[in-house]
Amino acid sequence: MAMLDDLAHVAELDTYRTTALANDTVKISANTIDTYRSLVKHVKEENIVHHTYQIKADRAYRIVIRHLHHSVPLDDIKEELQKEGHTVRNIMNIKHKQTKGPLSLFFVDFEPQANNKAIFNLKFLGNTKITIEEPHKNRIIVQCQRCQAYGHSKTYCTKPYQCVKCGGQHDSKDCMKPRHNPAKCALCGEDHPANYKGCIVYRKLVATRSNPTRVNNPYHQHPITYPN
Repeated sequence: MAMLDDLAHVAELDTYRTTALANDTVKISANTIDTYRSLVKHVKEENIVHHTYQIKADRAYRIVIRHLHHSVPLDDIKEELQKEGHTVRNIMNIKHKQTKGPLSLFFVDFEPQANNKAIFNLKFLGNTKITIEEPHKNRIIVQCQRCQAYGHSKTYCTKPYQCVKCGGQHDSKDCMKPRHNPAKCALCGEDHPANYKGCIVYRKLVATRSNPTRVNNPYHQHPITYPN
């Protein structure tokens, strides 16, 4: 197979697996981070259309700070946390869903390091008594704003653009579709935007997630997917 011959120059055969998917797409699942990085570097250099995912080792460690007034400057929060030995990547005040007003809640993203879980022992920040919690699990299925497919984000996608409004091969922000023209879904072809939660593609994904059948497999940790 030509693809395997090509990948033989990048990684050993026993360090990854391939799976044929629908629409002439091949999924490559690496069993080590080094193999994953080598494969991603290769497909980028060869301009191979693909999408992948952020690996767990690179993900920020996110926590929620409660009971800290929203007026506290973000730089002050960052300084206090760094005094405790944590490296802050990002801090964001959480807004009320309806009013969009600031709440006494903050998301904090730390760089991944060995002492991340020690943050839950922190009871005070400055002179303020706080509570540290894990964020709620997000059950929303991620949708790529580039190709409109579900399950990955535009940050890790090089697939052709598909417009969320008309299904055309262009960035959604450049769409020239008149407002009175019906939308067209890039996923199912029906008369609705591609991000419509009543889309049959989305509903099938939700149903599948409600009844998972996939068995844990180390090769699922670092996948790269691209058209064959």
